[in-house]
Amino acid sequence: SRLKNWIRWLPAGQVWRPQNIPLVSSKGVEAGVTYNRRAGRWDLKGTLYYSYTNVKMVQPLWREDPSAGKQLAYQPLHSWRASAGAESGPVSFSVNLSYTGERTTLDIFDKLPDYLLADASITYKTALRGREMTLSGVVKNITNTRYQNVKFYAMAPLNYMVNVVFSF
Repeated sequence: SRLKNWIRWLPAGQVWRPQNIPLVSSKGVEAGVTYNRRAGRWDLKGTLYYSYTNVKMVQPLWREDPSAGKQLAYQPLHSWRASAGAESGPVSFSVNLSYTGERTTLDIFDKLPDYLLADASITYKTALRGREMTLSGVVKNITNTRYQNVKFYAMAPLNYMVNVVFSF
């Protein structure tokens, strides 16, 4: 696609401001595969998704703009997600991996490194007094990866969440 007046929101100190890019070329491909299998009493599922996103500024913001023809800031060229899960009756488990490729910041010569995140979850569904109750827990960023999606905006280290949902 060739897109005119691409609007992107970028950090400007404590606030985010919109910026129009006169002309952008966006090319890419996404592919995914899902695998399901029954193993005894367990339903197993695996997924893998890949994305190649080539988004470049065609028409510069000003005549001497060095970012013309370069990948847009904060847009990874490569990213992928993978998950594996198992479910049997009221219990389910899953493990998720997500990879984000190297990105530039607003300074096209400044790079944010690629990173890989891992998460795991467990869910148990039961009944309490005739009503459905779901207990679940998730641990995110298991490897405690230090990463930034936007320069100077640190993302969460290892963290977890526990949920109890009672339907009535």
